[in-house]
Amino acid sequence: MSIRSLLAVLFLILCMPGPQRAAAQSARDGWAPVLDASAEVQALLDAGDGRVYVAARFDGTTSALRRFNPDGSPDTSFPEAVRGADIHALAVVDGRVWVGGFDLFTGGSSRGALVVLDAQGAVLPAFPARFGRVHAIEPDGSGGAFVGGEFSLIDNSLVRLIRTFVAEDGDFSLHPDQPQYQGRTVLALKRVRDGGLIVGSDGLAGSGTPSSLVRLHPSGSPDPGFKARITQEILDIEQARNGDLLVAGNFFSVNGENQTSYTRLRADGSLSPDNLSLPIGCCASRVIERRNGEVLVAGNFLSQVAGTDRLLRIPLLRSNGAVGPLARPDGQNVRELLELADGSVLVGGRFSTLDGVEQRNLGRVRADGTVDAEFRIQTDTGVFTTLASFEDGVWLGGDFTQLNGVAVGRLVKLDHRGRRAPASSHALNRVPLALLPLDNDRLLVGGDFTQVGAQVASHLLLIENSSGGRLPLSIGADNTVHALARQADGKILIGGAFASIGGVARRAIARLNADLSLDTGFNLLMDSTAVVRAIAVSPDGGIVLGGSFGALGIESRQNLAKVRADGSIQALFTPNPNGRVDSLLIAPNGEVYVGGTFTSIGGQARSRVARLEADGSLGSFAPTVNAGTTRVSAVALQADGRVLLGGNGGLLKRVEAGGANDPGWSLSFTGSADGLSLGSDGRLWVIGSFASIAGEPRQGIARIAPPDRHASQAFAYSDVLRRLFWGVRSTAPEVAGLPRASLSLDRGQSFTPLPAMVRQSSLWRSTLMLPLDTEVLVRIEAEHAAAPAGSGLGQLHSELLLFQSSALFGSGFE
Repeated sequence: MSIRSLLAVLFLILCMPGPQRAAAQSARDGWAPVLDASAEVQALLDAGDGRVYVAARFDGTTSALRRFNPDGSPDTSFPEAVRGADIHALAVVDGRVWVGGFDLFTGGSSRGALVVLDAQGAVLPAFPARFGRVHAIEPDGSGGAFVGGEFSLIDNSLVRLIRTFVAEDGDFSLHPDQPQYQGRTVLALKRVRDGGLIVGSDGLAGSGTPSSLVRLHPSGSPDPGFKARITQEILDIEQARNGDLLVAGNFFSVNGENQTSYTRLRADGSLSPDNLSLPIGCCASRVIERRNGEVLVAGNFLSQVAGTDRLLRIPLLRSNGAVGPLARPDGQNVRELLELADGSVLVGGRFSTLDGVEQRNLGRVRADGTVDAEFRIQTDTGVFTTLASFEDGVWLGGDFTQLNGVAVGRLVKLDHRGRRAPASSHALNRVPLALLPLDNDRLLVGGDFTQVGAQVASHLLLIENSSGGRLPLSIGADNTVHALARQADGKILIGGAFASIGGVARRAIARLNADLSLDTGFNLLMDSTAVVRAIAVSPDGGIVLGGSFGALGIESRQNLAKVRADGSIQALFTPNPNGRVDSLLIAPNGEVYVGGTFTSIGGQARSRVARLEADGSLGSFAPTVNAGTTRVSAVALQADGRVLLGGNGGLLKRVEAGGANDPGWSLSFTGSADGLSLGSDGRLWVIGSFASIAGEPRQGIARIAPPDRHASQAFAYSDVLRRLFWGVRSTAPEVAGLPRASLSLDRGQSFTPLPAMVRQSSLWRSTLMLPLDTEVLVRIEAEHAAAPAGSGLGQLHSELLLFQSSALFGSGFE
């Protein structure tokens, strides 16, 4: 088999998660496990399914290993089987959890320096490291692991680095190819892509190596050509996507150059062109490269001053962002970092707050750099009508004039903590009903309003997201705008109760060009009382309209219709629901979710919600709603096929893809859920009219954290097919319409669009020939599949750094 065949999937970043235990939903949506103030976090490990292993001194004295659910609650199904004086290292090896440390014990029995657990937390009886310390565990790629530290084996021989595996009888066996290491106590290990092993130790004095950072060949023999020369402690090693080595520790010189605590080296140990000298002292304890190419460095940095930067962000593009803090802890040490599937970063160490948000010793920083805090706001009415999210915050519209005790005007932007962004409130005289994010940092607003402050705004308003300022818009409507949607070509669809747009006759539906001028070639004829309340664009470019109407052109159409992009009617699409349609959602396979007041559709009984095939025929999806529910106002779709429903009469539930109630969903709710929007991190925004949710006081808006939240994405590149694959997984929001892929060869300064993405099974693909030895930053942009009342949308923005080395194709392996 050729190397190129082996690279059929070169980069698989995130995969499908495994099953999880069901638990109740929580409106306390900030990821904040309740740890004791003295519970210093020592090690973190991603379980691969959204759950996280945490090693910490939970009682302030003895270390222990626990597992936490995706919402931050303790996983009570995982026993606290391992305790010890210290836990230094965690790794998943062949499906088992390996735990390394000092003076470990299980069930009251001493287990030395290494313990292995199965996925359920049961302890394997064997333990090879009887005394001493294990500081590092690195999977060897063949079912075993390299174990580093300073410890004695069962025969009492003292070792600092071994390669071992769990045999079929459950006992440990040493691998025949043992590493030939002659250095001091091993503190860090990293197996690199060519099979070699980078080893970091606690110094050079008295060792048999030329450096405290050495490289071993895959056979285990030392690599004399490795050029790194460091004489002090190495505490962490990671390999960047381009093959560079990221090294953290307690050192002041690298290869004869002044360099404190962090360095970036080429694969051969020489200084990388991307190496930077950070403004820190001793010591850097952890370094990671995020999936977008940014590097995070954490530690103590030799400062005893509270609030000192101890978590630094090194941007991918040097000229486009200076080194600065990712988040500021108030304590004296950040010891652990772990990037999760949704791009957020867990931070562990010794602190009470991150950026002022209470996160005792363990917290999460969102992918956008904001600390994951509980979202809770107070208004004077508690009525919200529409929502749209951007990377830096969320825009909310509703019938309110106060927010957290401050006067606002029915449209306001908040950050992800619920704090009002500066200069981001607009005093509308009536309620906004629809929000649509546009290109170039713009937001289009539609609704019942006619004024913004003292200025005229005829049911349409254009805003710059970043500044919050109003932008010029020369077009308006003569009556209420209920719905907004964007086509793949950038044109904008407007639905409502109007009779004209921009002074030109258009009944209930109109289309704008990408420059926001009226598209004069699109003119649908609807009956004189028609109101379009929902619009959705199908993958084939078709346009689905929902609302209250009886005719489209000369064709009879009851409340639901589909037209082609040119405005011609889809003759066979005739579901004819017997009541109003309030929400529409089109899945990537073309299926249409319909919510409203109807009780029959397609000639069959359906209670307020239904699913249609792309041709309009009725599907088998028939979930039950609450007895008091007379309207389904919102639908949202997860990547795993489960569907979220919102409406009046206390309706807020999740159902399986077939329509059956999800047994893992348990939520107390009264009031009306009029809008749902899944965030990229899997949390659910709920807007409407209510006073509490899941027992927590919430006025008209809440953010729910499902305990099974694992909003992962899958990136893959096929060198053989010259294709990029991307998709969302599990509780991540499904995408609406076609995702857009682009690439940058200059580290994000400019992006070039890739060919249009095409659906292939559960993934999307586009054509890409990845150049060799070149950093390629791939960006994916998409809209979330959610259909609130009106047309508020969430946006997905994801970046991944790819690198394909020519060394993979050397030595005749073409």
